Amino acid sequence: MSGSRPVFVNTMVYKKALDASTTVQADLVAEVLALGATGIEIRREYLSPEPAARHEELLTIAGLATEAGLEVYYSVPESLFVDGEASPLLTGYLDEAAMLGALSVKLNIGEPGDELTGLGRLVEALLAASARVTIENDQTARNGRLDVVAALLRDLRAQNVPIGYTFDAGNWLWAGVDPVAAARELGRYATVLHLKDIDRLGGLHSVLLDEGDVDWRSVLREIGTHVPVVLEYPIPDRATAASELAKIRRVLAEPTSD
Repeated sequence: MSGSRPVFVNTMVYKKALDASTTVQADLVAEVLALGATGIEIRREYLSPEPAARHEELLTIAGLATEAGLEVYYSVPESLFVDGEASPLLTGYLDEAAMLGALSVKLNIGEPGDELTGLGRLVEALLAASARVTIENDQTARNGRLDVVAALLRDLRAQNVPIGYTFDAGNWLWAGVDPVAAARELGRYATVLHLKDIDRLGGLHSVLLDEGDVDWRSVLREIGTHVPVVLEYPIPDRATAASELAKIRRVLAEPTSD
């Protein structure tokens, strides 16, 4: 593995401050730069609910990220597929991603149905977008299942749908699936890796790396070395965040047998 592998910070790292409204995501660009990350992943749920204000925020963040030399991803906690078809809201999300200057925009899988049909307009929208769209395995009983996600990704590839896959290491535990086993099966599809550790004790919840039940080092090794890594879990302070990034970089710097 290469130490130059891109490492992003999702603003979920700053969940406590964002929830308390003591910071906004535009302020976090400087924080992420200070950590030495490749880029920042902005979360739509922490932007203004009012469209005009949200658009101003997106443009402000885009400008700050460009000045800082940070790449930008966009996380949208909405479904790509609704009742078996592409969401009618997709073009709006893609417009927001363009304002943000995002390279990638992530949505949940949603409800693709048993057979993928009517993909023409979806493919047109994906090809016209400035950001690459990725879908993420979620925590639902239906679409968090390994067989369902594997079948969908296989079908999308077979039909040449230009869509990426965000492999979320932690979400698999909600589905009762070993994240390493999931990585072995789905790693070839992954274009982004959301990395986190999850502790089962007292109910599933995010913890710092090495404090939970996810063999995150093995997950990293199963996912292609070209795939960007994104930290996506609450971290209490800058020193701890720096320590978490250092853990990841040590693993990324280890030689492989390839």
